[in-house]
Amino acid sequence: MAEQREMATQPVIDSNDLKLTNPDGVRAVYSNEIGISLTSTDIRLMFAEIGPVFGAEANPPAEKVLRANVVIPFQQAASLAQFITSALAHQAEQAKTEPSSAPSKG
Repeated sequence: MAEQREMATQPVIDSNDLKLTNPDGVRAVYSNEIGISLTSTDIRLMFAEIGPVFGAEANPPAEKVLRANVVIPFQQAASLAQFITSALAHQAEQAKTEPSSAPSKG
C-alpha cells in the first residue's frame, strides 16, 4: 500500500499585517507617461517622464526618461486596475461633495 503524504498547509498571510521595509533604498519617482506591454503570463508597466532638455539646443527640445519598469502577474494587474478605478471614483465623488475653493464671481 502506497503511503499517502499529507500536504502541508501554508498559513494565510494578510499583507497589510507585514511591515514595509526599504533595504535597497528604493526612491519615489514622478511619471507623466506609462507604457504597457503584455506576455502570456504577466504585464509590464514602464513609467517614464517627459520633460524639457535644459542647457542645449536640442531638437526636439524634450526627452523621455525611463523612471521605473515594473512587471506583475495578470492577477495582480487586475487587482491594481480595480483599486485604481475605485480610488478615482471615490476621488471624483469627494470633489462633487466638497465646497469649491475658487472665489465666486459676482
